[in-house]
Amino acid sequence: MFVFFIIVLLLSLHAFRIAPEETIDKGYLSRETTTAIKGIFISLVFLSHVSTYVHMESASDTIYYAVKSYLGQFVVAYFLFASGFGIMESIKRKGQPYIKRLPTKRIGKTLLHFDMAVLLFLLLDLAIGTKLSIQQIGLSLIAFTNIGNSDWYIFAILGTYICTWIGFSLVGKKSNLAGMLLSSVLIALFVLWQYFIGRPDYAFNTIICYPLGMTWSLIKPKFDTFIQKNNTEIKYWILLTLCFIVYAMLDGHKNSRILWYQFSVVFFVILILLLSLKLNFNNAFTQFMGTHLFSIYILQRIPMNLLAHFSVNIAAPHVYVIICFLSTIVFALLFDKISNHIDSWIFS
Repeated sequence: MFVFFIIVLLLSLHAFRIAPEETIDKGYLSRETTTAIKGIFISLVFLSHVSTYVHMESASDTIYYAVKSYLGQFVVAYFLFASGFGIMESIKRKGQPYIKRLPTKRIGKTLLHFDMAVLLFLLLDLAIGTKLSIQQIGLSLIAFTNIGNSDWYIFAILGTYICTWIGFSLVGKKSNLAGMLLSSVLIALFVLWQYFIGRPDYAFNTIICYPLGMTWSLIKPKFDTFIQKNNTEIKYWILLTLCFIVYAMLDGHKNSRILWYQFSVVFFVILILLLSLKLNFNNAFTQFMGTHLFSIYILQRIPMNLLAHFSVNIAAPHVYVIICFLSTIVFALLFDKISNHIDSWIFS
């Protein structure tokens, strides 16, 4: 796995740029930049998932597994942050008309695309003889459980979208801040509900990054003015150092309690944000992976499960990883093309 990890790093770092001294990258939260960062993390998600199907034990592979173990659920934290930031930016620009369209444009479309993928997994399960209950199939359609696919992130994002829609619908046109606060309270209740019904920690321990993204959208103009006005370099390095110190202090406790983990993941995302003020990782690879993130995420286990059924992961693990990656890319391209046609027909 280590060799694939290095390949991902090299592809992600290709042509990266550093902002000149006394300046920051003003587009650190532009669509292009967030897509590139998401592209890096979805590549790490792929490696994390595919590594559970293969058995590699060389000395170098242990380095990758250590990195994977350390990052854990942090690899999806930026996705949730970017979703919260993006939806808040849209609300600021479009207001209540956008809120009213959330059930179809965001919630409905996400669920439709996910269910299209679930049907593909259902066909695969039938083909390879996997036994499924009616309840399991039904719950998999709302991402509460799975039939061999990845599920928890979709359930989390659907829940946060619904909380956002309810929160801003109740507040109306009064205040974006009030809407964000009410949405955050509802999201906190959503997290607590999952905790009390016994859902695994990974299903909810990074959801806090979504309201963090909404919050950053509201404070971004003032933060940008502060960081760019006089002594930019000094202020930047002070903020980065302080954030790193707090993160390092939290890091040693993140696995002791769920609350510590959530504080830790918040500062991890803020570290990524601060680094993106200076570093730009935009290139063809990161843009491609980030653009097709959703499809790559929900489809990657199809080739993994199919090839594992025929024991390719055991007989030729390196070949297995390569075929899984290439197949996922092809599936994602086809899936996005088909889903775009369906979207234009249903949601136009």
